[in-house]
Amino acid sequence: MKILFLDIDGVLNNTCPGTVCVKGKRLYDPHCISVLNNVLGDTNANIVISSAWRVGYSCDFLAGQLDMMGVCVQHYTVYKDKYAHRIVGVTDTNGPTRATEIVRWIEANQDKIDSYAIVDDNEDAMCDMTKCMFVQTADDTGLTREQGGRLIKLLNNMKKN
Repeated sequence: MKILFLDIDGVLNNTCPGTVCVKGKRLYDPHCISVLNNVLGDTNANIVISSAWRVGYSCDFLAGQLDMMGVCVQHYTVYKDKYAHRIVGVTDTNGPTRATEIVRWIEANQDKIDSYAIVDDNEDAMCDMTKCMFVQTADDTGLTREQGGRLIKLLNNMKKN
Protein backbone atom coordinates (compact mmCIF):
# COMPACT_ATOMS: atom_id res chain seq x y z
CA MET A 1 0.00 0.00 0.00
CA LYS A 2 1.21 3.51 -0.85
CA ILE A 3 0.65 6.05 1.92
CA LEU A 4 0.54 9.83 1.68
CA PHE A 5 0.76 11.54 5.07
CA LEU A 6 -1.33 14.63 4.45
CA ASP A 7 -1.34 17.94 6.26
CA ILE A 8 -4.14 20.29 5.17
CA ASP A 9 -3.42 23.87 6.27
CA GLY A 10 -0.58 25.23 4.14
CA VAL A 11 -0.85 22.27 1.76
CA LEU A 12 -4.42 22.33 0.41
CA ASN A 13 -5.02 25.95 1.36
CA ASN A 14 -2.80 29.01 1.38
CA THR A 15 -2.80 32.78 1.64
CA CYS A 16 -3.41 33.34 -2.12
CA PRO A 17 -6.55 35.19 -3.25
CA GLY A 18 -7.98 32.03 -4.93
CA THR A 19 -8.31 30.14 -1.67
CA VAL A 20 -11.91 29.36 -0.75
CA CYS A 21 -12.74 30.78 2.69
CA VAL A 22 -15.79 30.33 4.90
CA LYS A 23 -16.34 32.71 7.81
CA GLY A 24 -12.73 33.87 7.54
CA LYS A 25 -11.25 30.34 7.72
CA ARG A 26 -9.13 29.21 4.79
CA LEU A 27 -10.54 25.93 3.49
CA TYR A 28 -8.94 25.03 0.17
CA ASP A 29 -7.31 26.30 -3.00
CA PRO A 30 -8.72 24.62 -6.14
CA HIS A 31 -5.23 24.59 -7.70
CA CYS A 32 -3.80 22.68 -4.72
CA ILE A 33 -6.71 20.23 -4.85
CA SER A 34 -5.99 19.65 -8.56
CA VAL A 35 -2.34 18.90 -7.80
CA LEU A 36 -3.31 16.48 -5.00
CA ASN A 37 -5.80 14.72 -7.28
CA ASN A 38 -3.06 14.31 -9.87
CA VAL A 39 -0.82 12.73 -7.22
CA LEU A 40 -3.59 10.37 -6.10
CA GLY A 41 -4.50 9.46 -9.68
CA ASP A 42 -0.90 8.73 -10.70
CA THR A 43 -0.07 6.71 -7.59
CA ASN A 44 -3.35 5.23 -6.29
CA ALA A 45 -2.07 6.18 -2.83
CA ASN A 46 -4.08 6.00 0.36
CA ILE A 47 -4.10 8.90 2.80
CA VAL A 48 -3.20 9.11 6.47
CA ILE A 49 -4.22 12.45 7.93
CA SER A 50 -1.39 14.03 9.93
CA SER A 51 -3.03 17.47 9.98
CA ALA A 52 -4.43 19.12 13.07
CA TRP A 53 -7.78 18.55 11.33
CA ARG A 54 -7.57 14.91 12.55
CA VAL A 55 -8.25 15.88 16.17
CA GLY A 56 -11.75 14.86 17.20
CA TYR A 57 -12.93 13.62 13.79
CA SER A 58 -13.41 10.16 12.29
CA CYS A 59 -11.83 9.05 9.02
CA ASP A 60 -15.31 9.02 7.44
CA PHE A 61 -15.93 12.63 8.49
CA LEU A 62 -12.52 13.71 7.16
CA ALA A 63 -13.16 11.85 3.89
CA GLY A 64 -16.43 13.76 3.57
CA GLN A 65 -14.70 17.09 4.17
CA LEU A 66 -12.01 16.34 1.59
CA ASP A 67 -14.66 15.11 -0.87
CA MET A 68 -16.55 18.39 -0.40
CA MET A 69 -13.34 20.26 -1.30
CA GLY A 70 -13.02 18.23 -4.51
CA VAL A 71 -10.38 15.70 -3.44
CA CYS A 72 -10.85 12.35 -5.18
CA VAL A 73 -11.21 10.37 -1.98
CA GLN A 74 -13.01 7.41 -3.59
CA HIS A 75 -11.02 4.71 -5.36
CA TYR A 76 -11.63 1.18 -6.52
CA THR A 77 -10.07 -1.48 -4.32
CA VAL A 78 -9.47 -4.60 -6.39
CA TYR A 79 -8.95 -6.88 -3.42
CA LYS A 80 -12.30 -5.85 -1.91
CA ASP A 81 -14.01 -5.47 -5.33
CA LYS A 82 -15.69 -2.22 -4.32
CA TYR A 83 -15.16 1.50 -3.94
CA ALA A 84 -13.81 2.81 -0.64
CA HIS A 85 -12.39 6.08 0.52
CA ARG A 86 -8.64 6.58 0.59
CA ILE A 87 -8.44 7.73 4.21
CA VAL A 88 -6.96 4.71 5.97
CA GLY A 89 -6.02 6.36 9.24
CA VAL A 90 -4.83 9.31 11.24
CA THR A 91 -1.64 9.75 13.19
CA ASP A 92 -1.86 9.89 16.96
CA THR A 93 -1.75 13.26 18.67
CA ASN A 94 0.46 12.61 21.67
CA GLY A 95 3.94 12.90 20.23
CA PRO A 96 6.34 15.74 20.89
CA THR A 97 6.43 16.42 17.13
CA ARG A 98 4.37 15.50 14.10
CA ALA A 99 7.37 13.50 12.83
CA THR A 100 7.22 11.30 15.95
CA GLU A 101 3.52 10.66 15.33
CA ILE A 102 4.18 9.77 11.68
CA VAL A 103 7.03 7.41 12.58
CA ARG A 104 4.79 5.64 15.10
CA TRP A 105 2.15 5.08 12.40
CA ILE A 106 4.80 3.78 9.98
CA GLU A 107 6.24 1.40 12.58
CA ALA A 108 2.79 0.08 13.56
CA ASN A 109 1.89 -0.55 9.89
CA GLN A 110 5.23 -1.29 8.26
CA ASP A 111 4.15 -4.70 6.97
CA LYS A 112 1.39 -3.00 4.90
CA ILE A 113 3.43 -0.13 3.45
CA ASP A 114 5.10 -0.36 0.04
CA SER A 115 6.05 3.30 -0.10
CA TYR A 116 5.16 6.56 1.60
CA ALA A 117 5.58 10.30 1.33
CA ILE A 118 4.87 13.18 3.69
CA VAL A 119 3.55 16.57 2.61
CA ASP A 120 3.41 19.36 5.17
CA ASP A 121 4.16 23.07 5.39
CA ASN A 122 5.89 22.65 8.75
CA GLU A 123 9.26 20.96 9.03
CA ASP A 124 8.33 19.42 12.40
CA ALA A 125 6.85 16.60 10.27
CA MET A 126 10.39 15.68 9.22
CA CYS A 127 13.04 13.75 11.15
CA ASP A 128 16.19 11.82 10.20
CA MET A 129 14.14 8.71 9.33
CA THR A 130 11.66 10.57 7.11
CA LYS A 131 13.60 13.49 5.63
CA CYS A 132 14.11 11.87 2.21
CA MET A 133 10.32 11.20 2.00
CA PHE A 134 9.31 14.73 3.05
CA VAL A 135 7.99 17.43 0.72
CA GLN A 136 7.61 20.83 2.36
CA THR A 137 5.07 23.31 1.03
CA ALA A 138 4.84 27.01 1.81
CA ASP A 139 1.89 28.64 3.55
CA ASP A 140 1.68 31.31 0.84
CA THR A 141 1.42 28.84 -2.09
CA GLY A 142 0.29 25.46 -0.77
CA LEU A 143 0.98 22.35 -2.86
CA THR A 144 2.57 23.19 -6.23
CA ARG A 145 2.82 21.10 -9.42
CA GLU A 146 6.57 20.67 -8.87
CA GLN A 147 5.99 19.34 -5.35
CA GLY A 148 3.22 17.09 -6.66
CA GLY A 149 5.69 15.62 -9.16
CA ARG A 150 8.13 14.88 -6.36
CA LEU A 151 5.37 13.16 -4.33
CA ILE A 152 4.53 10.99 -7.35
CA LYS A 153 8.17 9.92 -7.69
CA LEU A 154 8.43 9.11 -3.98
CA LEU A 155 5.18 7.12 -3.90
CA ASN A 156 5.88 5.20 -7.09
CA ASN A 157 9.35 4.19 -5.88
CA MET A 158 8.31 0.91 -4.27
CA LYS A 159 10.43 -0.82 -1.62
CA LYS A 160 12.46 -3.72 -2.97
CA ASN A 161 12.06 -7.06 -1.18
